[in-house]
Amino acid sequence: MLLAFDVGNTNTLIGLCRISGPAIDHSSILATWRVSSSATRLPDEWYALLDPLLRTCGATVDQISAVVIGSVVPDVRRWLADMCRSRLQLDPIVVSAALDTGIRVATERPLATGADRIANAVAALAIAGAPSIVVDFGTATNIEVIDRDGDLIGGAIAPGAALVLDALTSRAAQLSAVPMRFPPTRGIGRDTTAAVQSGSVAGYLDLIEGTVRRIREELGVDAPVLTTGGLAGVFVAASDVLRAHEPLLTLLGLRAIALRQDGVVEDRRRPARETVSANGDFAVSDVLLIQ
Repeated sequence: MLLAFDVGNTNTLIGLCRISGPAIDHSSILATWRVSSSATRLPDEWYALLDPLLRTCGATVDQISAVVIGSVVPDVRRWLADMCRSRLQLDPIVVSAALDTGIRVATERPLATGADRIANAVAALAIAGAPSIVVDFGTATNIEVIDRDGDLIGGAIAPGAALVLDALTSRAAQLSAVPMRFPPTRGIGRDTTAAVQSGSVAGYLDLIEGTVRRIREELGVDAPVLTTGGLAGVFVAASDVLRAHEPLLTLLGLRAIALRQDGVVEDRRRPARETVSANGDFAVSDVLLIQ
């Protein structure tokens, strides 16, 4: 089985996936877990976290034959890669534009393009075709643009909706935290809470919809829009522009990228280490279970 790590700035989504099947296959994602993206969580701590999570769905670490990491947090990426090598005896697939991802990253600086944006584009190209647009609502809201040729050509990055609301209420002395609820009761807020919701929630939707319209004008076509990310559901139901919602879009893209790499359908483990038992006999320390 394949383990996919979608590491965001705030949370990490872990997906347990089947390796067999089509490149984009919703049923291939067997289980998901969301944990914090702690940059101080060491390799052994990641392993200690991973084992009980897998057991909740009847799996074990010995059944993992490949790992793919898409991370926007360098420290977490490093600790996860170290965990894979030291505890799972696996060389992880670390997503970047340097890999054969199945999509051409035609930005000005391809190697600086985030792994999450690449994975989103790969999945969107398979699901919606070209051209298409992805809006990923996270700590930052990323908009990915795939052109008529099927290339990832860039997009837009805005502060996330929760970040905007937090910044407003933390910097303004007389504004307290309000729930992110849509739709607000009205555009003209008659009290402070309603006014903040109108400006920060409805206004944020206008920001994203306006950016998508501008991108469509530049593309010269009303390209389909896919949305993903933790906050997407708040906005999709109220939007005429943001209609299609794929909550696991990034994981689907990570899995599709992993399947393109050599040997991923086989066991990517290093040879099992031999150790000497108490009676002097050799024993294999790792039992490999291959799907």
